[in-house]
Amino acid sequence: MSDNFYHTVLGYPLSFKNIFSSIGYIESARCLSNTFCHLLMQGMRPSGVIRGCVAMKTEGRSFIISKRLKWDIDQFVFVNNVDHVKMQVSVFGDNKASLNAPLIDWIFKQIKWSYAVIHWHGNRGSEVKWNFKVLPYYEPDSIQDSQRELKFAKSGEIRDFYIEDHGFFKILSEEEVRSILK
Repeated sequence: MSDNFYHTVLGYPLSFKNIFSSIGYIESARCLSNTFCHLLMQGMRPSGVIRGCVAMKTEGRSFIISKRLKWDIDQFVFVNNVDHVKMQVSVFGDNKASLNAPLIDWIFKQIKWSYAVIHWHGNRGSEVKWNFKVLPYYEPDSIQDSQRELKFAKSGEIRDFYIEDHGFFKILSEEEVRSILK
């Protein structure tokens, strides 16, 4: 089956107000990265590039997410908006967001209680001890991958999922994030 892919629009400028409010979000995202570092590092390639991402909601419809092609888990990009009709990811600055940005945005829009998402590459049956739903693989950044049916997570009963041959997605509520950031 053929699929279409999202594209990134770079260069939305950060306003003076956004620059100051972004500092807190970056520090919070770094704290989440450090907390889940042992999982994120499972996605390190021999080249040193780390696959996987940390994402967290910010004000309005934007969010902060790990940048694409990172060698350090503390590198982030602010996503201004994801337009699922135009298949466009708009970011502040000149770094591309993780290929998972469209799916993360979809999670934030579909699952109202979601506040942060931790995504790492690992094998099912590893040290994961929570309940998760298994979903089929579709290429990251594609419509099929990014606009998945997530009814199972809306109630919060099964909150996390594993995409075959891709990795884990752990969804955190605002209360859980606040608990981690204490």
